[in-house]
Amino acid sequence: MTELSKECNLALSSMTAVVDRLVEKGSVKRFRDEEDRRKVFVELDRKGEKVYQELLEAEMEIIISMMDSLKPEEQDMLLRTLGKATASIGK
Repeated sequence: MTELSKECNLALSSMTAVVDRLVEKGSVKRFRDEEDRRKVFVELDRKGEKVYQELLEAEMEIIISMMDSLKPEEQDMLLRTLGKATASIGK
């Protein structure tokens, strides 16, 4: 849960409230580590997986639409530039 709250840039208490709501909606499952009961894991449920897939598809449609508006050479330049930018993040 701590890792998830950091990744989402939320306070642990806020993340707990968000997960509580998602559990109530049936979008995620929460469970504790058998060896270390302090650790709490969150996993998408069937409903949450469906919503996640729908969001990915919508995002992909937006990206395709944006790329279609560019000429092939502009697409190549954009992809090269984004590649450089993402490579610099890991350094």
